Amino acid sequence: MMAKNLGIKRKLANTNCFELKTYKSVLSEVINSKIKSTRLQSSSQQNLFHYFSYNRLMDYWHNRVIVDKQFNSMLKTKKDNEIIARDYLHRFIYQLS
Repeated sequence: MMAKNLGIKRKLANTNCFELKTYKSVLSEVINSKIKSTRLQSSSQQNLFHYFSYNRLMDYWHNRVIVDKQFNSMLKTKKDNEIIARDYLHRFIYQLS
């Protein structure tokens, strides 16, 4: 695959800029589609436990990033006599100290 890409890049070096952009975008789309299909194949070959565990971890880390952003934005607007706590639904709230 690498030798094919080098051959295409050499050919692209002799073309004008408009053609170069077109070929570059087509080449990048082909590479991206191969990566995506490889990911889909690997995820479909996993058993249920690995699939569930992987998705659970990905959800956790994605939500962790969101919670950190929310906490930091509340921290910036917090007044001196307030603390940030969580209510019974685990939402952030301000409480007077």
